Formats: sequence, structure tokens, C-alpha cells
Amino acid sequence: MKTQLGDSMQAFARTGLLGVTEANRGRYDYACSLERDFVRAMDAQVCWGNSAGLAKDIHHLLVASEAPIRLLVLRNTVAAHRQLEESLADHGKRDPSRLTGFRYFALPVGFDADKEDLRDWMADHLRQRLCADLLFGTIFGRLAARDLRAFVNHGGPFGLKCAVLGLCARHPIYAMGSLMTQLGTKSNSSVREVLVMLTSAGFLYQMPHQQPWLPTLKGRFLLDLLTRLLFESETRSEWSPEIRLILNHLNIPSDKLRRAAEIQELLASRQLDPRDSLVDLLCSAIWSGIYFDVDLRKGIDADHPVFRSELDWSKFENLVPGSPLPAAQLMELD
Repeated sequence: MKTQLGDSMQAFARTGLLGVTEANRGRYDYACSLERDFVRAMDAQVCWGNSAGLAKDIHHLLVASEAPIRLLVLRNTVAAHRQLEESLADHGKRDPSRLTGFRYFALPVGFDADKEDLRDWMADHLRQRLCADLLFGTIFGRLAARDLRAFVNHGGPFGLKCAVLGLCARHPIYAMGSLMTQLGTKSNSSVREVLVMLTSAGFLYQMPHQQPWLPTLKGRFLLDLLTRLLFESETRSEWSPEIRLILNHLNIPSDKLRRAAEIQELLASRQLDPRDSLVDLLCSAIWSGIYFDVDLRKGIDADHPVFRSELDWSKFENLVPGSPLPAAQLMELD
């Protein structure tokens, strides 16, 4: 279980959407640094024993660990849940702030590491939990299926919503006129509608009654995910296992990889299915570069691709007092 935890994290790192660097474990079963918009340490403990050992592991994670993300893997039993609740309640009374950033996975009992089929099943189950509860809960800006649905359901010119998001994520956009000039469009209403959608869905942030529009972690992750999807649609015959997990978490059908050339043919023949959210996402990514010269693939090394885009925070640091972005947009760890 301890080995699989590290292997699963490295598998997600191979998507290029985040960096994972193993760290000195010390007293913990696994430790690493997670790199995306920020570098955040994570300590993890696997407790598969009695409740007394579980109480000790929880104490070490909540009191001794200074990592902003702390993960506990335990057995899904009544005794384990009881001990977990008692320990969390006790520590919550002493110092509620220590519960921030704590995550736990209660995995099914009856796991036999000597049986290959059970090892494979548990490995898949652990990857699903890491994807849904850890990565999307802390690292990927809390992007949810409802957010992606708002993006997909928005109409307008193909590629415009992706292009607007891409430009706003690179540098502050202070005025509509400047944004329209960079896009090469005169459609004020279309651009304004896209800005409203992106802001309401949390992909951009704008202080009340003020400009500019600012990028959020959620919006930046969506751009990087679209870039990765576009890359795989051009270079692979099927989705990678980790991207398939991400798509499934976002309620996007992943049974079939849609090739970029196929998408362009569908678009040219006007045979697009409006219910196909994956096609809409790929269309937006492709036509962002064709129509508006905002190419998400620019700078991606085909041989050693990294999709974790860099952001120059110095361009934004004086726009919101005390922080490059509001704290709620930077890092929320429950």
C-alpha cells in the first residue's frame, strides 16, 4: 500500500500537469512536494493496524507534521472510523487550525497483497481516490464537473472562450478594448459574455466594480488540461490511464479518444454533436489558436512535454492588496 501510494503519485506526475518530488520521509510512510502554481509539501501515513496505532498516526500528522497537506490511509472499519472521529474531535478542540489540510482515505478491508487481482483493484481504487479527493480537492483549483459544464454550455464563436481565458491568464486585462485588440475581434458583446461566464464559473476573478480580470488556479488548470488533451489527441491512439481518470471525475466520456484531425473534419462539415462535451473542449482549444492566435501548444516540447504552465506572479502582485490573488483563489485546504 505504501509503495502504491508513491507509484500512483508519480503516475499523475507523468501527465505533466503537476510535479511530484519525493522528500525525506522521516517518521512517515510517504512524503513529497507537490508542484503546480505553488510548491506544497505532503506527509502521508498508512495505518492498517489496530486503533491504538491509528491514534498515534493521527497525532503525528496533526501535531508533528508541518506539511500543509497531510494524508491518512486507513481501513474502512467501524473501529477505525470511531477512533478517527474521536481523535479529530480532540485535536479540533485543542487547535482547530491543525485540521486544515488534513485528508483521509478509508479503503476496503480484506485486501490481500499476495493476490495479484486484489493488488490491481486496490491500485486502481487508490488512484481514483487520489484523483478525486486529493488532486481535485487541493492542487487542481477545485475544478468540478459543474464548472466544466458551464464552460462547455457557453456558445459563441469557436475558440473565443479559450482564447479569452488564455490571454487573461498571461497578464492583467484592464479594459475590453485592449482585450478585443489582442483577440483581433470587434464583437464587444461576444467577448463580454465570455468574460461574464468565465468569472461566474470561477475561471477568472474580478473584484467588485473593479478591473482587471485575474486568473484563478481553477482557470489556469483548465487551460493546462485542455493543452494536455489536445496533445494526446494528436499523439496517442487512446487516452492515458491518468487522463482517463481525470475525465471520468469531470463526467466527460473517456471511452474513445477523439483525434484532432477528426475534430477539425467534424467542424468543417458542421456535424458536431452539441451533447459531446469532449469535442467542444477540443474544438475550443484548436480554434483558439486558429482564429485568435492564442495557441495553447506554444512552447510545449513534443519529446519532453510539460503542461504545468508557469505564471509570472509579479505581474499581478500589486493588483490585490496583500497578495497576488485573493486567498480564497490561491489555496483552500479544508
